[in-house]
Amino acid sequence: MTQEIPHILIADDNPEIREIIKVLLTGEGFSVTEAKDGTSVLTEIKKQAFDLIILDIMMPGMNGYETCQSIREASNVPILFLSARTTDSDKILGFSSGGDDFLEKPFSYPELIGRAKALIRRYHVYQGKEKQTAASSVRQLSVRGLMIDSEREEVFLHGQKIELTSTEYEMLRLLASNRRQIFSAQRLYEAVWDDPWYYGANNTVMVHIRNLRQKIEKDPKNRFLLKRHGERGIILTRLHSIKERISHIKIRTKLFLLILVTGSLCLSLFRFLWHNKWSVYYGLAERLPSSLRFFPMPKDDFWTKLIEEAKKYDVPDFEDDEDAVNAIQPYFSLADDYTGISIYGLEDGLYRASCFPEAMLWSEPFNTFFQLTYRWIDEDVNQNHERAIKFKNGYASVLVSFYHSSFFIVPYAVFCMFLCIFLFLFVILFFVGKKIKTIARLEHAILQMSSGDLTTPVQSAGCDEIGILAIELDSLRSALRENFLHEQEVHKSNQELIAALSHDLRTPLTILKGYLEILNLNRNPDMQTEYISRCIAKTDDLKEMTDRMFEYALVFDEAEESGENLSLVSLPVSFFLNDLQEHSDFLRLAGFTTDLQFPDSNASIFSSAAVTADETMVKRVLNNLFSNIMKYADKKEAVSLSASLDQFLIVSIKNKVKESNLSNQTESTQIGLKSVRKMMDHMNGTVDFQMEETFFVAQLQFRVRG
Repeated sequence: MTQEIPHILIADDNPEIREIIKVLLTGEGFSVTEAKDGTSVLTEIKKQAFDLIILDIMMPGMNGYETCQSIREASNVPILFLSARTTDSDKILGFSSGGDDFLEKPFSYPELIGRAKALIRRYHVYQGKEKQTAASSVRQLSVRGLMIDSEREEVFLHGQKIELTSTEYEMLRLLASNRRQIFSAQRLYEAVWDDPWYYGANNTVMVHIRNLRQKIEKDPKNRFLLKRHGERGIILTRLHSIKERISHIKIRTKLFLLILVTGSLCLSLFRFLWHNKWSVYYGLAERLPSSLRFFPMPKDDFWTKLIEEAKKYDVPDFEDDEDAVNAIQPYFSLADDYTGISIYGLEDGLYRASCFPEAMLWSEPFNTFFQLTYRWIDEDVNQNHERAIKFKNGYASVLVSFYHSSFFIVPYAVFCMFLCIFLFLFVILFFVGKKIKTIARLEHAILQMSSGDLTTPVQSAGCDEIGILAIELDSLRSALRENFLHEQEVHKSNQELIAALSHDLRTPLTILKGYLEILNLNRNPDMQTEYISRCIAKTDDLKEMTDRMFEYALVFDEAEESGENLSLVSLPVSFFLNDLQEHSDFLRLAGFTTDLQFPDSNASIFSSAAVTADETMVKRVLNNLFSNIMKYADKKEAVSLSASLDQFLIVSIKNKVKESNLSNQTESTQIGLKSVRKMMDHMNGTVDFQMEETFFVAQLQFRVRG
């Protein structure tokens, strides 16, 4: 668009500022149109095209940022923000919403004109392009009972419709469309919200995830669809794997089952090894060279020697025949320390003579060792062999017992037991070690939290006791982070309050400076007297503003002192009624009419009732409210004052607001009303402010003493 005379739209809720800017711009040859709020701006840009829009931020209804975003949907006209909000965050928000420049209040005449001309010049040289958007595909998605109808944007779980917000729906649709992908909080935020990632966005995403779980999960704690994969992010799952099912088993149950299974496995292993001990025994005996054998072995020719040597000796007729027993003792020299030989009568089976293994006769601890091995001996171990051998005086039965395996049995048994115990402990300690590592990660997470890092999520640890602890710890982290963010919000609110107060001070200063600029430029000489009067009026506004700021600061000082300056006493209801009556009389003297809607203070219901409050603070509350009535109320309508008594003393004040103040509130921060709210909180009371069309209603509520 090109015009000989540039056309500028001024949007500000203060008519005086609009008038000042209009006078200054029209004096430079610009055509100017005024708008009192964001809605009027959108209406004007539909009617005609503009070369520049000067936009205030703090306006009723749509603020400047919202108005700018709406303008950008339809036009690329340059936008100059004109505001008392001067922080870097305000400027960044202004530029990100589509603004082109930023001018602080109070502004100078040359700077305003210079910026306006520069923006209009660039707009005429460089024309923008319309934003294009691609339509999204339409399809249906189904995940294990969950059906997403993208065409109708509806979600059904097992045939039942689930009500989701638009953000929750977009998040679910994105996860369902990419079921094999894990989405981090940053990726979800940038995809769903279509905004750059910022520090506090993680909490926003997790809140929406939690709300979504509550709607689509039968048991939000037993997550069926939406699963969290440690620090990687969120994924929409299909089926529970065996690993996931096992993860839900409690630790004590897991440990019991593990001990039972591992113990059974170890016992089976020991039984197998013990059952095959002799295979190992003879295998070693056959394969090891004689120099390396740690146990003696009977030779195959042992019986041959016994048979040959028996021919040299007579068998004792009786065991008590000492001479005969001593005579046959050399025969037993064929036996080693681990071999026993016993001779019995072949026909009568009576004992004749014998030799015991020398190992059984050794002193401690060798005898103990041998006895221990002996108790482990079975028939195979004993290796008892009996034969009929011909001696010098006839045949006898010879019983030979070999105990050579005694050196093998105990080491083998110890080895088997050690192997089984090692296997058992290895499995158990491996399980315990994994849990200790998980606990160590939780400890690390706690140390991170204690150091102030509340952004790193606590890693998932399954669904057992430690897993639940990890979940609760992560919930604690989220709660702490929310508290931290809340503190930041409180801090931000305080900064915004300061900025708002600055705005309230800068607005009359801007008007003052504008009128003085006009007077200095000698524009509209016929209005000089009127402008001087307005300047004087604005100095009065500044004085009142500083008084209100002092009142608000005083209230906050009392809050910091935890009520030390308060004197909460029992005040009769008649005190309130009398004070309201006095204010009513004062309003009538000022030209207002009043409508009193409460009974006489001597009525029985009021005469005995009392509330707990601070007398001085009650007077300050009422003074604030009635000073607002004096300033903003329309004298044509009666001011309604009412009081009722039940469990609470309720005082209501209703007045009609002057039309000039409906669109232009000098005290946009409502600092007086905020002071009232704070003082009521100190007295354990409540206050409610409402706008009913053109009427302002304030309702105070005090608890009646029991």
